Formats: sequence, C-alpha cells, structure tokens
Amino acid sequence: MTANVMSDDVERYKAAGFDDYIGKPFELQQFVDTVARCLGDKQTLALTPESLQDNAAETDLKAMLKQRFPDYLQSIESSWREMNLGLLKHEVHQLKGAALLFEFPVIGDVCRDIEAGLVPRDGQINIAAIAPKVEALLALLQD
Repeated sequence: MTANVMSDDVERYKAAGFDDYIGKPFELQQFVDTVARCLGDKQTLALTPESLQDNAAETDLKAMLKQRFPDYLQSIESSWREMNLGLLKHEVHQLKGAALLFEFPVIGDVCRDIEAGLVPRDGQINIAAIAPKVEALLALLQD
C-alpha cells in the first residue's frame, strides 16, 4: 500500500517482485479485489468488504483519531506560526490521509486544499491564499 502511484513507481515495484499495489486513498472493494487477484487459485476466498468491516473496531479507530486532533492542532498551529512550511505540509498530509480514511471528509478536503497551496507556483508559495484554509482547519480541529 503506497501513496506513490506514478507509473515509474509502479514499474519499480513490479520489477522488485511486487504482485500488485494499492494506491492511497483506496476503497475497501479495491483492497478486496487486489488481495483476491494476488491469491488467485491458492485459496478460496470468502472475502468481501462486509466481512472485513468491524463497526466496533472502526468506531474505536475513529475515536482514537479524534483524540489526536488536539495534537494535530498544536503541531499545525505551531508550524504555521513559525512558517515551517515543510513541517506544516507533513502534518497536513498525515492528517489528510487519516481524516479521509476514517470519514472526516471536511477535514480531509481542507487538508488537501492546504497541500495543494503549499506547492510552489513560479517558485513561490502564496501564503495569503492558504492562510484562510489553515485557519479553517485549526477551527475544525478545535471543535
């Protein structure tokens, strides 16, 4: 499982002996299909998205992520205040993945917007353009 799914990356994985890959973020059905394809005739599968979902475990994981929101808030707020854009990008990227995986889509979408804004355009990052998005993210994490 990887976030690196450019064609060069995938070719490198397969050359190294990987049977397949799953790019993040992924859908549960995609995961099931990929595992089934890799196992092939080696095993009879009773694998479905429904058989993998344990609502209690998912609820626990969502709660654990939500408990980490104050840590993300502190780290993102600090990196923003200090203009440590590398750390900001790292923290926002981590939060985006977790938020989208555990169904906090508004937080995930704001993180995605911030990440996009942190990509230099003509060698510059437009701080004024991402400032309201960072402030919105901080407000979401406080709630």
